Amino acid sequence: MSNYLGGAYFFTCVSTDPSWPFSTIESTVKTYRGAVTTQEYLESGRLQLKDANYAGLVPNPFPGLVAAGATIAALLAFGEVTHWRASRRRLGIGNLTGAGTGQTEAIVVLGYKNRGHRANYMNRYRVRAALRSVDRSARESVLVFCGGPVSGEVSEAELMEDFARKALGYTGPSKLDTASKSTWENIQNAIPLVEPADTIKIVSNSLHAEKGRAYLWRLRPDLASRLVKGADYRTGEIVFVKPFAALLGLKNLLALPTAHG
Repeated sequence: MSNYLGGAYFFTCVSTDPSWPFSTIESTVKTYRGAVTTQEYLESGRLQLKDANYAGLVPNPFPGLVAAGATIAALLAFGEVTHWRASRRRLGIGNLTGAGTGQTEAIVVLGYKNRGHRANYMNRYRVRAALRSVDRSARESVLVFCGGPVSGEVSEAELMEDFARKALGYTGPSKLDTASKSTWENIQNAIPLVEPADTIKIVSNSLHAEKGRAYLWRLRPDLASRLVKGADYRTGEIVFVKPFAALLGLKNLLALPTAHG
């Protein structure tokens, strides 16, 4: 058996016969500094004998990388699970049936602060999530883009609508709230725009969308009872954003009153 590890080649021939004494194992460890016997290498304390018939290899030289990888994997899993759970909370009785054939739905898209004259990464993601949330069996689906000019000259709502139509080819109806500057105002200003709809979806990253649903429960429980799940959660999407969004979202949700938000 041969292994290359840490700048050294190890060639080890180990007998499978337990009657062989250790001193007769023909093993050689070749390094850049010369060759030594396995016995000498073992006695140096750098190689440990695992059992009578097997000389173990050098311990993992990269424990820090392994620990870092495990930590990153745990954070990514935390982000995924937290968003998945949030996407299924604070829904209304309408979630049992969806919009249904012949009914209407309103999809509220919460904006993210956006400088410049083009939708940024987060707003593009939210628009895509809104478009895949459209129920094809509904009689009508209207997108309600929410967000004023919080960080730039152009409102978040206008930037998102522009991206939906020009970049993604959306041709359906839309309504805009171009004045709101917070999530609370997003929902408050969207209320008159969604009142005619049979079902309502709120789309953003999943914890932010849950926060929006919580606000609707506080402002208009009658409309909140029409809430159904959007398609903002997708496994592996914005995967490196999710852990940070999960931490911030949980902090914000914990600050809300317990009854429906």
